[in-house]
Amino acid sequence: MESPGSHSFEMQDVPAIVEVAKKHNIWTLIDNTWATPLFFNPLKIGVDVEIQAATKYIGGHSDILLATVSCNEKAFIPMMKAAYAFGQYASPDTIYLAHRGLRSMKVRTEAVYKSAKQIVEWLKQQPEVEKILWPADVNDPGYEIWKRDFTGATGVFGVKLKDSMTDEQIDKLLDSVKLFGLGYSWGGYESLMIRSYGERSEDTEAHFPKTIRISVCLEDTNDLIQDLNQAFEETRAKPQPVDEEKPKEKKKFLGIFDI
Repeated sequence: MESPGSHSFEMQDVPAIVEVAKKHNIWTLIDNTWATPLFFNPLKIGVDVEIQAATKYIGGHSDILLATVSCNEKAFIPMMKAAYAFGQYASPDTIYLAHRGLRSMKVRTEAVYKSAKQIVEWLKQQPEVEKILWPADVNDPGYEIWKRDFTGATGVFGVKLKDSMTDEQIDKLLDSVKLFGLGYSWGGYESLMIRSYGERSEDTEAHFPKTIRISVCLEDTNDLIQDLNQAFEETRAKPQPVDEEKPKEKKKFLGIFDI
C-alpha cells in the first residue's frame, strides 16, 4: 500500500484493507513516506510492515540515500533474516545524518504544511489549474479518509492543469521557474516540480496526462508564490514573431579553408 499515492495522491482506506487481509492471513506492507511517522502510524492500526524512504523527510537535507523498515512482532524476525540475506546495511555516516534530520523533522514538516496550504489556495485561483490533488484539501475526494486517519500532512501534491494547456506550455512553465528545482525526489529543504502522470480510480477520467507534481519545502512562501506567478506569466505570454532570416552571404573558398 501507499496512501496517498505519490503521483495520484489518491487515498486508500488502510484500516479496511488491513481488516480484509487479516481474515485471509495476508501480510500488509505500506510505504508511509508522504505522511512520515509523525502524521500516520500504520502499525497501530494493524499493518505488519511500515517502509520509509528516509532519503526524504527523515534525512531532510537531500544528502543521504536511506530506507527504514519498521515491523510488528510477527514480521520482525522474517524481516531481519531478509535484511541479512540481501546484505543490506547503512553506513555510520548515513545513520548520523538521518539522526540529525530526525531532530528537526517535526518543525520542518509543520512549516512545509503551512506553506503548502497557502500555495495550494493560490494555485486554485489560476485559470490554467483544473484541480489540486492533495488529500489535505477539503475538496479532495480523499479528504475524509485523510482527516479520519492522519494527524497532519506534508507538502507534496499534484496540480491537474486544464486540457487547453499544451505540452509546450507545460514545458515552458517548468522551464520558467527559478526557485523550484526540477527533480523526482522530495522532502529535502529545496522545493521541486516535475511533470507527473497520476491515475485515480474515483474519477471518470482516471488518467491525468497534464499534471505537475510540486514538493513545497523550506523557502519563503511568498517567494515561491512569486516564482510560480512569473512562470505562469511566461507561459501566458504570446511568442514574439521571428524575423525572417536574411540570406546568408556566399562563402568564399580559399584553399582548404572555408571562411
